[in-house]
Amino acid sequence: SRRHWSSNSHSIKCRLPHRWYYGTGQKAGFLLRNGRHRSKFHSIKPINENFTKFFGGDTLCTAVSALRSGGTVGYITKIGNDPFGEYLLDALQLEGLDTSQIKLDCGQNGVYFIGRTKEKNTLQYYRKKTAASKLSLEDINFDYINSAKLFYATGFVQSLSLNCSEAIREIYSFAKENKIITAYDPNYTSCFMNSSDTREYLEEILDYTD
Repeated sequence: SRRHWSSNSHSIKCRLPHRWYYGTGQKAGFLLRNGRHRSKFHSIKPINENFTKFFGGDTLCTAVSALRSGGTVGYITKIGNDPFGEYLLDALQLEGLDTSQIKLDCGQNGVYFIGRTKEKNTLQYYRKKTAASKLSLEDINFDYINSAKLFYATGFVQSLSLNCSEAIREIYSFAKENKIITAYDPNYTSCFMNSSDTREYLEEILDYTD
C-alpha cells in the first residue's frame, strides 16, 4: 500500500520539456529511475522576490511526459520528509505515477530557484546531501524492474553520489540481461558536472544501453 498525503491539486504544476514523448498500453511499460526530483520556484522578477512553485527534474519530467502520453510509468527514488516532501509525493500520485517504489527518508529534497528579468536569468540550486542521493542498490526491487518494458536514467542521477552511480550501473546490467529496453541521457550540466565525469558515467553503462 502506498502512503498518501492530503492533496492540494490547484498548486501542483509541472513544466515539461518539449521532447520526450512516450506511450504504451502495457502494464509497467516504463520505469524511470530518478535522482533529480525537486521543488522548483520560478519568478518573473529578481530571484529574491515572489515565486510560483513547480515540481521538476530531468527524469521526473520525462516520467510525467510518458504518463500523459498514455504510458504506465513507475518511479524509483527517495523523497525527504522536509516541508516539500508532502508536496512532491502528492504531486506524483495525482499525476498517476506508480509510487510504490518511492522510499521516504529523513532528509531534505533538492530545491532550485529561477528568477527571470528582461536583463538576465538567475538560477540558484541546492542539491547536496538530498534524500534522492541516498538511494542505493539495497533499495532496488529487481522483480519490479523486471516487469518493465523500458528503463531510463540520466548522467545527472549518477552524479548525485557513488551509491546512485552503482545502482544505475547494476540496473542497466540487469535490464540488458533480461531484455528490457534501456534509454539514457548524459544530461551534461556544466554548473554541476565536469565533462570527464560525464564521460565516465556514460562509459559505465554504455554496453547496456539501447
